[in-house]
Amino acid sequence: GATLQNLQLAESIALRSYSSLDLYGSGVLGGDQLRKLTISAGDIVNQGGGNVGFVADSIFLNNEKSAPGRLQTGPGSGSLTFHGKTITLGTGATFINRFSNVLLSATEGITSVGVGDLTTQYRLVLRTPVLTGSAGSVRTILANPSGSDLGGLPSLVLEQQPGAKGTLLQGGLGATVNLSGGIGVDISSDIILPGGALSVSAAGGNIIVSSPLDVSGGSRSFYDVTRYYDAGEVRLTADKGSVILTSNGIVNVSSTGGNAGLLAISAPAGS
Repeated sequence: GATLQNLQLAESIALRSYSSLDLYGSGVLGGDQLRKLTISAGDIVNQGGGNVGFVADSIFLNNEKSAPGRLQTGPGSGSLTFHGKTITLGTGATFINRFSNVLLSATEGITSVGVGDLTTQYRLVLRTPVLTGSAGSVRTILANPSGSDLGGLPSLVLEQQPGAKGTLLQGGLGATVNLSGGIGVDISSDIILPGGALSVSAAGGNIIVSSPLDVSGGSRSFYDVTRYYDAGEVRLTADKGSVILTSNGIVNVSSTGGNAGLLAISAPAGS
């Protein structure tokens, strides 16, 4: 109708809910003309079993209204996709329910601000050249916490964005990112958290790392003064599987001028 046509012509759209954002049927909102899309909700729910997509230059996903949300039970179907140059995960906890597959695809990077969680009932893929966070942000990303069978696929995947271009996002100091998959975590895109903290855990399956995980320390200049900061920490925990670092899986906890950081690996039932 006319309302949808007007939305498709807008340069900025904000969808804010004090409860859930219910999606019916299939379709795509946005496109090349949409500069900014903000979605704020406690729950994003697939009510029609379809495939839903959002496209904008900059996408902000948060729960700034502190709307109630929870992880639901029951089967999932269809896909939910977000395509942008940048995707920012903001304050609050957001649950994505009843979608079999969720994709966040960014050509310049995925970052976070504030303190917040993103939980998907089933599989989640982050397709990005870099995952980072603003200074002091704390982000938890949890996929398929119930450990449902996904046909042998890992629950949480970070994959490199093919043909990424433009200026990649830069992170702030001391950001924290916690990644967790019910059955396996596969990382092949860069995670850069200067002086920050990264935790990767898998309740089942393996953790496979084939890209740099960088929490290194270094220095920052403020006018004519140089300050050094320590490296952060990386924790990799596979409860029932193995932690596998390929030839490209480089973990950097070094520091130039500051103290080196911590690397902790735990795989009690694997290697």
